[in-house]
Amino acid sequence: MNALILFMGLAVLISALLANGLKNAKDGEFEFVKDDNTILVFRLVMPLSVIAGILVGVFEPWHWGFGAIPVDFGWAQWQAFTQNQAIAESALGTSWEIVAFLLFAAGLLLRWIAILSLKRAFTVKVTILKDHQLKSDGVYTWVRHPSYTGMYIYGLGMGLALHSVLSIAVILWGVWYTTHKRIPVEEAVLEGHFGEAYRAYKAKTWKLFPLIY
Repeated sequence: MNALILFMGLAVLISALLANGLKNAKDGEFEFVKDDNTILVFRLVMPLSVIAGILVGVFEPWHWGFGAIPVDFGWAQWQAFTQNQAIAESALGTSWEIVAFLLFAAGLLLRWIAILSLKRAFTVKVTILKDHQLKSDGVYTWVRHPSYTGMYIYGLGMGLALHSVLSIAVILWGVWYTTHKRIPVEEAVLEGHFGEAYRAYKAKTWKLFPLIY
């Protein structure tokens, strides 16, 4: 497994652990907590889809349209830098590695900007705080669920790094399945709390992708 794929896998793992462990609000500050199984679906399906996507990409023999994964990519470049060694042809990256890294970094950055901009309002369970304010600025100006948009983007980047259409499909299916379950619950709770203000916000924004969906 090359260094780029390993880096992506570790970054997703650390991001998931941090997001699940993040608790900005105290227990006494909650007005309403929706206790459903969507968080359990997230914690089960997303890791399995990422693991399955990596395994598919590593062991898939076809790599349609991408070519084989440069197995020593990253490691060979480091050795060339530190030990002045030549880089073998099998370790040379392609434009796919550059595009994959940029998409992955952009997606992960967007997810964390969305999470951190919510401040105390970010919780892993669907929650309303006693002084909850509707977030509609920053990255929430155009889309209602930018942290999930970030997951789609970094999932695509990871699939491209694996040089596999099948990996892209597996990882993005995991993102779709978990967010497809989660978004209606979140929006129902927010609309129930904010009423017309949230309906007006929905009318002028997109769910995940500006001008598309």
